Amino acid sequence: METTSKYYRFPDLTGNTIRFTVDLSKTTCSCNAAVYLVEMPSTAAPDYYCDAQGAPGQACVEIDLLEANTKAFQATAHSGDASNYGKWGCAWNIKSAQGYGPGGSNIDTTKAYTVDFSFTKSSSGTLNGMRIKLSQSGKSGLSTTITDSTCSWMTSNYISSLQSAIKGGRLVLAKSYWSGNMDWLDGCSSGGSTCPTSSTVTFKDFQVISGVTAATADEISNGNELPFVKTPIFIGIMCAIGLLLLVGVIAFIIIRRKNALSQEIV
Repeated sequence: METTSKYYRFPDLTGNTIRFTVDLSKTTCSCNAAVYLVEMPSTAAPDYYCDAQGAPGQACVEIDLLEANTKAFQATAHSGDASNYGKWGCAWNIKSAQGYGPGGSNIDTTKAYTVDFSFTKSSSGTLNGMRIKLSQSGKSGLSTTITDSTCSWMTSNYISSLQSAIKGGRLVLAKSYWSGNMDWLDGCSSGGSTCPTSSTVTFKDFQVISGVTAATADEISNGNELPFVKTPIFIGIMCAIGLLLLVGVIAFIIIRRKNALSQEIV
C-alpha cells in the first residue's frame, strides 16, 4: 500500500492474490485475530476509520481476509451498505468438521499456515469471485470460492458489485485482535468469554502476488476444494421464513375449516 499525507492507494487487486502467513497457536476460543481490507475515501484524516458495521458512524466496503483462532476460520465479503446484508456479509466459515483446528487433518492450527486470498476475474477483466486457500506444509489444505452465485441468497451481483472498491485503489489493509462473544465465529465462546492475557497472534510475509492461486488436482480429488457453506445467520433466516410459511398454511387451513362449518350450520 502506498501512502502520502493525504492519499491512500492500494494496487488494483482484480486478478491478483494477497498472501500472508499466520500463527494462531496461542489464539484460543473467544479471541478474534483479524486481517481485513476497508474502503477509504481518496482523501481522509489520519485518524479516519470505517468498516461494514459502521461502528465509527460510517459504513463502508469491508473484505475480511481472515477472522480466526485455533478453533475456527472465517472469510467474509461485506458490501458496505447500511442494510443487514452489508453488515452480515457473505462468509465462509470452517471448523473441526472441515479438518481445521489443533491437530486438524487439513490445517493444524498449533502451527503456522499460509493464507492466499485471490480476487478472480472474468474473461472481460471484471471481478467475479474471491478464492480463499489455506495451505500448510505436510497438510492437504482447504479452499473455496465466493461468487455472485454462492451469495445470491443475499442480493444479486453481491461480489461483482465490489469491483469499484477493489479496482479503484481505495482499499486499506487493517489488522485487529479482539475478544467477546465469538460464538458466531467459533461456537465455543460460552456467550461472551474473554481472551486469556497470554493469547497472541503473529502475522508475517504480507505480499501481493500477480495472478490467482488455483486449486490443485489433489485438492479437488480429496474434497478439500470445499463447496460454499452458508453462514448460521442465513440458516436462521431460512428457518424463520419456513416457520412463517408454516404458520400461514395452518392459518389458511383453519379459516377454510371454519368457513366449511359455517356453511354446514346454515
